[in-house]
Amino acid sequence: MTTTLPPRAAGTGTSPVTWHETGPGMWTSRTGEDIAGAVQLVGTFITTNARGDVVGTFDTLPQAQAALVAPPTPSGRPRPLGRHRLLPWSRRW
Repeated sequence: MTTTLPPRAAGTGTSPVTWHETGPGMWTSRTGEDIAGAVQLVGTFITTNARGDVVGTFDTLPQAQAALVAPPTPSGRPRPLGRHRLLPWSRRW
């Protein structure tokens, strides 16, 4: 499945973000030829940017995907990250 979101905000490029389901519970995104980030479903949706930094955790896939297009808005409920298994490339060595 591929989803195309509107162009990113000014100053961050003009290519639309496209999403590809790369496996069960895993979605990756691209802007043109560049990798934009990924979303992994691990009990909740965890969004990471192209460097593997956690952008946030979200209740729905559309919220998680939108976090790479616009800055996240506070949900009023902080979500701890400590109990989640993150993507392999997000490890801090």
